[in-house]
This record gives sequence, structure tokens and C-alpha cells, in this order.
Amino acid sequence: QLNAAASAADFAAMLEGVYEHSPWIAERAWEQRPFSSAALKFALAEAVRSADREEQLALIRAHPELAGKAKVALTAESISEQQCAGLAHCSPQEFDTLQRLNADYTAKFGWPFILAVRGPRGLGLSRGEISSTLERRLHGHPDVEFAELLGRHFRRSAHQQVFGLLVHREQHHFADVGLVAQQHDDAVDTRRNAAVGRCAILEGAIHAAEFHRERHWWNPV
Repeated sequence: QLNAAASAADFAAMLEGVYEHSPWIAERAWEQRPFSSAALKFALAEAVRSADREEQLALIRAHPELAGKAKVALTAESISEQQCAGLAHCSPQEFDTLQRLNADYTAKFGWPFILAVRGPRGLGLSRGEISSTLERRLHGHPDVEFAELLGRHFRRSAHQQVFGLLVHREQHHFADVGLVAQQHDDAVDTRRNAAVGRCAILEGAIHAAEFHRERHWWNPV
């Protein structure tokens, strides 16, 4: 059905909620069809990556505050994610802690704290894990935090949402899909880093050969 969408708007409507209140991402990815499920994931991620900073910032700010009173309406996907993590059942103390950390985070960075609360397995992070992660990231550099949001949390959350849209099987068949996806991403990163390392070794060998040649040019045996 996705590949048969008649327009970018229709395609975006089918993927509504994958990225909070940001249909432009799916509309841009639509140009890359036809998709397999993996190709769709990467096309969406590329649309985010290639957007300008103002668009990326608008995407981040469109997301609701965790366990807070959002200024924008929560999508069904966000409600499901927050319920998965038990955020609707915070104790008064937990709620106060999250509110304080959220306020400190927003004041520092200028955007709400965002976390793929389903976690790598898609089973949900605990409220304690969410609070400790928020506190840790509060001390990060804005550029690092911005890159982490776009490169990890949006990618993981979007993959889980797309998978939920495309696959209609019983829960036990795909409980570990998030872990499989993360292992795939890690494998891709490992191969990329290995390729970079090989290039660095090759470049070093070339420089050494050039140095050796120049040395013998000026100091012939």
C-alpha cells in the first residue's frame, strides 16, 4: 500500500505519527520509492539527516515532554510509547523529579528531552532508567545532544513505529525486533569504521612510500 500511494501527501498520511507532527519527512522520502521495509527506514532517516538545521530543530521541538503537559497534542504513537514506559503511573516524587529535570534540560538546550522510551528491545525502559538518562544527558554539550537526538533516538523510535505499521503478527514473533535492528545498525557502524581504518592504513602506506621515494631522490645510494 505504501508503494502504491498516489501522492506524497497520501504516503505521509499512511506514516502519520512516525515522526511527531512532521509529515514533510515522509513526503521527501516518498521520492525514493519503491521501498522494502529496510529501505523505507533508511529513506526516512536520510530525509531527517539532509534537512537543514531549522527543520531539524522544528522536528525536535514538535515532540512532547516526557511525563509532562505537552504544548502540542500527543499522537497515538507517543501516548503508546509513554504508557509502555509506565510514565502515566509516576509517583508524585517521580513526577516532580521528571518535571525538574525536564525544565532544566529545556532551559539549557532550548528543546524538550526526547528518548526512545521503548528501549532497544521495544519492551520499554523503566522510569528509573529514563530519569537517570535524562540526568546524564543534561550535562552534555548541545552539539553532541543535537546529533544524538537525530542519529540515535529518532532513528530507533522511527524504526519501531514503521515496523509496527508494516508487520501484523503476534507480539511474540517480533518482541526482539528492536534489538535485531540495533545489532544491524551496530554492524553497519562497525563495517564503516573498519573501512575508514583501512583507508587510513592505505593513506599512511602511500605517505610512507612517497617519503621513501623523496628521501632516495635527494640521497641516492
